[in-house]
Amino acid sequence: MNQIAIKFLSDIGFLRSLLGLGALVVILFVPAPGTRVMLHGYEMINTLLFPTLAPLIFMVLLLDTLITRVMMIDSVGSATQRFRLIIWFDLALATLIAVRWYGFFAALWQ
Repeated sequence: MNQIAIKFLSDIGFLRSLLGLGALVVILFVPAPGTRVMLHGYEMINTLLFPTLAPLIFMVLLLDTLITRVMMIDSVGSATQRFRLIIWFDLALATLIAVRWYGFFAALWQ
């Protein structure tokens, strides 16, 4: 890993890194709209587990953004820059989740 990636991961923290990893997993494994839910086997992960986790991770990202913004109020200097980085990280992942999963959830509402 290069120094920029290591600094980025240390700036956002371990738990946010895991949250980001979870977000990337649900972004990558979006089932096709209209896919039937499978209740057994490995297909259950993609058709039942990920559609359940995507909204949860989306809401946790938005909650983390809110909490970070509140913490940023009293910060100065480099801490403010770190909190801005975290906010952009959370909002970027939340936007990617919303864009990638829109088609799947829109098909459920029709």
